[in-house]
Amino acid sequence: MLNYSARYYVPANFSVDASIHTLYVANKFTMGLNWNHSFNEHLHAGISYSGSYNLGILHDDYQFATIVTALTYSPSLAIGYSTSETAFTLRGGIEHLDNVYFKTGSNVVKDHYSFINGAFLKITMEQRLWKHHVLSFGVEIDRMQFVIVAWPAYPVNNKRYTIPQVTLGITL
Repeated sequence: MLNYSARYYVPANFSVDASIHTLYVANKFTMGLNWNHSFNEHLHAGISYSGSYNLGILHDDYQFATIVTALTYSPSLAIGYSTSETAFTLRGGIEHLDNVYFKTGSNVVKDHYSFINGAFLKITMEQRLWKHHVLSFGVEIDRMQFVIVAWPAYPVNNKRYTIPQVTLGITL
């Protein structure tokens, strides 16, 4: 899955994030607000809240006629430790799913109730390469009903899955 993200820092230790996750048939557009606090030179903590619009489409070209949309909200807490060249962050949170719309052929399911989709725990290591360029590596464990909410080929069920994820990123 490709992820494009941007962060804009504002006063009082706040930042605004925006990102796009895409697999072509499943997309997630996210905006969020973060607040971070440094206790000293090495120890940091943060609180964040993000909202996402999820859109998935499989056309007749693939012998599907499916559209999925949903809103997700994710509050999370983080604690981090840093040195001059390396940082480690542990982040945990929940994902709340709301306003699910699922259409396949002429069948439409609109779900206006909301529920906790699941929880996640992620550890990330960031290593400074040069100047402001950073390489990051993360391992995440999700316990969710829908990991990629807008994946249009998912069956509808009430089972939660444990999904490990690995992320590799570079900040330019």
